[in-house]
Amino acid sequence: MRAFHPARPAVGQAMLIALGSIAIVIFASLFDGSFVQNDTAQYVSLAENLMAGQGVATSLVWTAEHHLLGGLPVAQTNMPPGYPMLIALVSQLGVEPLRAALLVSVACFSVIPLVMYQILRAAGQPAVRCLAVSGVWLVLPIVWFTVLACLSEMSYTLLTVLSLACVTRSDRDPAARHAWLIAAGTLAGLSFIVRFAGIVFIASLGVLFLLRAAHRREARSVWNLLLVVSPAAAPVLVVLVRNFWLAGKLAGGLRGDGGNSTSAVLRSVYWSLSEVSGFSKAGLLHGDLPEWVLVLFVVSALGCLSLGLRLTVDWSVLRSTVAQSHASLTLIYVAGTLVLITIAAKAHVSGVVSSRYLVPLIPFTLLLVASGPDLIRYKPRSRLQRTMAAALRWGVIAVFVVGQVNVAGHPRGVLLERPYRQIDSALQQPFGSGTLRDFLRQRVAPGAPVLGNEAQLTGAVLDRPAVGLPGPGYTHTIWTEDEARRVVAKYRIAYVLFFPHLFDLSSPDVANQTFFRDLKQGRVPPWLEPTFSSASVRLYQVNASGA
Repeated sequence: MRAFHPARPAVGQAMLIALGSIAIVIFASLFDGSFVQNDTAQYVSLAENLMAGQGVATSLVWTAEHHLLGGLPVAQTNMPPGYPMLIALVSQLGVEPLRAALLVSVACFSVIPLVMYQILRAAGQPAVRCLAVSGVWLVLPIVWFTVLACLSEMSYTLLTVLSLACVTRSDRDPAARHAWLIAAGTLAGLSFIVRFAGIVFIASLGVLFLLRAAHRREARSVWNLLLVVSPAAAPVLVVLVRNFWLAGKLAGGLRGDGGNSTSAVLRSVYWSLSEVSGFSKAGLLHGDLPEWVLVLFVVSALGCLSLGLRLTVDWSVLRSTVAQSHASLTLIYVAGTLVLITIAAKAHVSGVVSSRYLVPLIPFTLLLVASGPDLIRYKPRSRLQRTMAAALRWGVIAVFVVGQVNVAGHPRGVLLERPYRQIDSALQQPFGSGTLRDFLRQRVAPGAPVLGNEAQLTGAVLDRPAVGLPGPGYTHTIWTEDEARRVVAKYRIAYVLFFPHLFDLSSPDVANQTFFRDLKQGRVPPWLEPTFSSASVRLYQVNASGA
């Protein structure tokens, strides 16, 4: 009987498929909306309006562009329509839109390691290493949290990784090179209509093939550049022209007229890396286990080096790796993305480098890490040195594991405090013949949305249109009582919903929201009549004088 050999490519793919299937079951059982964010609410609203024939529009009025354009639903220029289109497509199968968003995210999440595996195998990496590196993606907690949040990162990451795979295949299939390059450009263009960050991947493709054309100085290389860039540029032009025509901007969102401090940007970079890796200065000072395992590993590594273990860099491996398409494009893309998100965070007064922005870079980073064992070599001259080398390898694994366990354990204490969960719980309180949620669902409609301090998540929980007042990072407007009353009259709002626990008076994000600040402090304007009040939520009805 033939022995089981996990290094066979077919076995590796089968194992990744099995792990992905298990992940799907786990996600389906874990999903309760706890990780849902404001962007999730917008994606779902966009999908619902697409299915209703309203076009690329949202029923959750939030940004300055939304208030400027007016109407309900209002044209969405802050987010591209690609991901909501996928949600709408899955919803046509009879799936509730939020669940459809989860299905799209989980499906993309499960396919990504299969594509990574193929890229690494095409690069000549051993099958066992390909399986191990690709499988890491499936067990990273930060990735799981992103999937459970139903954000656009999974579909965006899949499109970029598929585009990279097409570029790699074009080098190995000369007969169909043009078709593969067109496919790579098309997938890159589609990544832009899922996330505006796709412009970086498109630019990275352009830089790679431009450098090739400049180096080779032949017509074929220029033609390859055009084949990649042309299909990628078409979706970009369509989306940007539409946005400029509607709102006078290429993309809305954060204000671009104020800068952020370098220290604030560096702090956000530190926290993002901490959320991904599981290690922090606070953990070290508190004596937490993961940080001390890291310290122990560093001290042990230094000890091994002092005892004669010599690590060398094989420069020939580095040169051959960089010469490969997948590695060179990955390096350009990762570096370009890090530079762009840092510049963007510095340029906006409320800009941050979120760990969410780093998630799409993880597969590309793993593709580079796969060359590490060949790049860094050691030549043990004794049994002691072989033992030290083996200990360092296991130490790397131990550090990675404890760090990721720490990442996984972090949200356990805050899940019940997440805004979506709090809003959902608050609206389940008894009121009248049903719940507060039932009461509002019967009275809130496109012609009479609800105004709230957590409008986007409120709209997602109620599945009804909602209007919010954007913070100082999005608008210059100071939301006084008069401004709030103007919004109420503009949208014919009948109810104002306020969640006091979700309004932090000390937060700079609400510094311009005087109206909600007054409600928090018990100063209710005469045109609002209290309808329901509890520790977690207050409901006010707009009377005739405020209509």
